[in-house]
Parts: sequence; C-alpha cells; structure tokens
Amino acid sequence: MNPSSLQPRSRWLPRRLPALLILGGLLWGLHAQEPPVHGPIKGRIVETMSSGGYSYLLVQQGDQRIWVATEERPLRQGAQVEVPAYWPMKDFKSKTLDRTFEWIMFASKVYLEGERPAPPTTLPQGHPSVPGMASADAHLPQGH
Repeated sequence: MNPSSLQPRSRWLPRRLPALLILGGLLWGLHAQEPPVHGPIKGRIVETMSSGGYSYLLVQQGDQRIWVATEERPLRQGAQVEVPAYWPMKDFKSKTLDRTFEWIMFASKVYLEGERPAPPTTLPQGHPSVPGMASADAHLPQGH
C-alpha cells in the first residue's frame, strides 16, 4: 500500500477531534440530566425534615434512595409511602434548609400505607354515557 494514500485519512481525525469531544460531552451531559427514577415511588422513609412549608423525605426504594418534597405534613421515619406522580428537579437549592439536592422529586401527593383512596367505581355526575353502559350513573366495568 502506498503511504501517500493514507495521508488524507490520517488528517481526518485530528481536525475533527475537538468537535467529536464536544459532541461526546454534550451527549454525556444530556444523559446525566436524566432523573434517577421513573414511575411511581414506593418505599420506606429513612429520613424526614420539614422547612418552609414543605416536608422533605428520603425514600428507600429497593437499592435507591430518592428525595421527595411535598406539602408540609406529619411523616415519620420508617413509614411506608407511595408517590404516584412527581416533577423531578436537578440541583435544587433549598434556602430554608441551606442545602442543595442533586435530585429531588416534587409531589403534590404522598400517600402513607393504607391511605391511598380506592379508584372510583362510578362515573362522575354528568359524565356522558359510555358505550356498553346503560347511563352515566352506571358502574365502570370490572378492571377499568
């Protein structure tokens, strides 16, 4: 093989290396922004504190520990909780606690074990009829 035929290819990488490193860093940064948990959080409270109208709780879910913030309410260490929906926030700084949380999940509802209401079995008053049901006041089908 002729060494001069390799020369154009050998210049490709050094000229593009800075751009490739920047692109790789951006992709890694996007990956690092992903919250540590997806879906409902269910576990045991291992730490709790209240400040500034919020309750902060550290929930042990399997081998993960997840910080959750919700409206201030009595919560005790060791209690089992379920957090069905939340909004993750990275690098949240609590001024009242003078603490930065790498990730914290803000939740409008945190249910203690046995506290979560059962799903409705009837349609709300005034709901339009649903195919297969006699009226809007009829019960929802099993498993709905």
